[in-house]
Amino acid sequence: MAAPLCVVQAVLFIAAALSGCSDGRKSATLGRKTALLLLNETPQLFKGQGKKCDLKTREAIMPAMGWDQKRGELTIAFLDVLSGVGILGQRKETAVASGHDALGVNFPAYTLYAYSIVPQENVDTMYANSSNEIVLVTLAKPAVKEVLGIRQEGTEALVEASVTSVPTPLYEKTLAAGKELFAQCATFPEPKPYFCVHWPLRDELTKPETATFNMVRYDDGWRVAVQQ
Repeated sequence: MAAPLCVVQAVLFIAAALSGCSDGRKSATLGRKTALLLLNETPQLFKGQGKKCDLKTREAIMPAMGWDQKRGELTIAFLDVLSGVGILGQRKETAVASGHDALGVNFPAYTLYAYSIVPQENVDTMYANSSNEIVLVTLAKPAVKEVLGIRQEGTEALVEASVTSVPTPLYEKTLAAGKELFAQCATFPEPKPYFCVHWPLRDELTKPETATFNMVRYDDGWRVAVQQ
């Protein structure tokens, strides 16, 4: 004989309630599922954070300087890649005559290569419009991948989680456009071109790291304690 509909509904309701109590926002015990949900629902958790690469937008190529000259040419090639994907504007070349600096030290004639910065999301500027201007590119942004453990005492909990870095579209475009340059990095002598050291490949960039977060239970449930 089949159970009455009202009994079946009551059983389902009780099961759902018990499930919510074991791993819900208002549960006395914080579960991993709830902790992960709360971390991913807290946008200010990683505000302003991310893996970034800073590069000078100006490069001087001195003639007959051996590996230093070649390294400078490779840097120009990489800045051209950034220009191609829209991070930088078109290259401008300026021929500088030989002379001497403020300390009286002579220097040969050289070519100065300069790029403008294209304002957009994940691109910032330091020392704008100066000889030391730097473009700051956000390569990846952090995201919580998995909760590894929880240590709870009363209404407070310390959550240990695995945090990965999610590449930005600009990083992906640059990696694809500069594939041939990146492939040569292992063959270059020391000191290597700047981009070989400071623009990581995807496996290195997205390697998970462990981080801890504080959570507190209020009358309306658990919340992530974010420092202002």
